[in-house]
Amino acid sequence: MPGHSPSIPLAAWRLRLRIRTGYIARQLSTVVEALAIDGYEVVFALADFDPTIADSDIIVADKREGQSLDAKEGPLHIVVPQDKRPARSLRMLQEIDVVQLKK
Repeated sequence: MPGHSPSIPLAAWRLRLRIRTGYIARQLSTVVEALAIDGYEVVFALADFDPTIADSDIIVADKREGQSLDAKEGPLHIVVPQDKRPARSLRMLQEIDVVQLKK
């Protein structure tokens, strides 16, 4: 989405969560769930954040055109610029969870 300024690439969060990159079969059954204040939820494959697997550029924005996001969009907004439709973009980000689907 034009105008958004990234506060942090979501892929960088994998470092904070101690998620390794590179092909690991367990990662292919792990998802990242993002929940908005209004209840909207999107799910990403963990592989979307691994530069050795995907060319995704998923970001968390806290500004648009240099201005802080208003209450209808912020405080944080997940933006997926390479998607053809903004269905996986999420405004009013409240929570992010990493979930292992297959044990």
